[in-house]
Amino acid sequence: MSVGRDFGPTAWPGHDAQGERIEGEKRVDVKDWGGVMRGFWGANRGLVLIVKVRIEMTNFELPKKMESCLAALSRLYLKSGEPELREIVVNGRVKIIEEWHYDNWNGGTYGHAITFTLAESSYLELLNKVDEMRQRICQDLNRLCNVQNEHISEVFIEVGLEDDPNWRAGTGIFKPHSSGALLSDDVVKRIWGEENIKVFISHKSTSKKEANDLKISLRSYGVAAFVAHEDIEPNEEWVQEIERALFSMDAIVALLTDDFYDSHWTDQEVGVAMGRAVPVVAVRLGNDPRGLMGKRQGLGGCDLADTNTIAKKIYAILYKRLSDNSVLVDFAIQTYSDSGSFAHSATILRTLFDIFERLTPRQIENVIAAFENNPQNRHSWDGKEILLNLLAKWTDKEWEESGGKLVPKINQETDGIPF
Repeated sequence: MSVGRDFGPTAWPGHDAQGERIEGEKRVDVKDWGGVMRGFWGANRGLVLIVKVRIEMTNFELPKKMESCLAALSRLYLKSGEPELREIVVNGRVKIIEEWHYDNWNGGTYGHAITFTLAESSYLELLNKVDEMRQRICQDLNRLCNVQNEHISEVFIEVGLEDDPNWRAGTGIFKPHSSGALLSDDVVKRIWGEENIKVFISHKSTSKKEANDLKISLRSYGVAAFVAHEDIEPNEEWVQEIERALFSMDAIVALLTDDFYDSHWTDQEVGVAMGRAVPVVAVRLGNDPRGLMGKRQGLGGCDLADTNTIAKKIYAILYKRLSDNSVLVDFAIQTYSDSGSFAHSATILRTLFDIFERLTPRQIENVIAAFENNPQNRHSWDGKEILLNLLAKWTDKEWEESGGKLVPKINQETDGIPF
């Protein structure tokens, strides 16, 4: 590796044509000066300029030892209990940039740079600590690896970004549209109604009645369903209307009956869902998921004669797979708030809330308000017991009713102090 500028040997006074320094009667090779020539007063020669010369140095030692240094550093971080630093050292893709920095001190010292390239998931977890960590790794490497006239001058931590032109489709919220035009709110409302989650039911015409029954069952869970043969008005061009529904849906449910794959339409409908990266719920009714749809196990144990059970299973899957399931939670809270009977209060909590693993503090506040502000909820004995258990699951605390209010239980062993 060539470094510095190449000056010819005759460029300086006090040298002969071979580039050797004349000192009285003694000749001294430039290479024996460690790359540095110093000026001095010559008795009959006048002032010789001070010139610093960097010579070629291709045989660096520190980069050769870097794997051993990193292994020792990994052991150090394991012993000191610093997993984040160890993650960088072990899983980062290492690139060494030789002679990143040069200093003429002590005959010439060379500083190298190291870049650790991390996977995006790892880098994002460490994003707020990157500067601190790279300085720490640089310091520790220099403590562990001592090579004369060489050191690590910089450590960089970078993210390995991949070129993915289809990244929007993978977000789960991207909604491409047909014919290059967004659907108006009026069109979306006409197709889907007022419910929050929009689900396209892909089915064969032989299952038209059962698909419509499922549509009715899903409505109880805040899910609006589109059934092509039922929902297309006579004055609408049916292919265009199906496209509108496909490009505005939040998820698709495929009823895999024995004859499901006999239709090109059902294949295309599922294909649109896969292309848009929206959840695909495959209900096994004599057929199994195929192709890209087969990456996930289909919903088994279903009978088209019992669409209420199928709807409940679909609801649970949508809660897990939707990129934003808060709309399901909000619908459940609103339904609970509007409950009109003791029995209905308990049923709502049992069917709509039981699948919620965690709620945000705001959502929990809204559930409590729905309980306290509605006498049907407040005086539903079964409903209250169910809700207290749910609050314990969501908050990791025991709750109780006190004067018509829901409050965390006070730990009696701590003399009334709740923490």
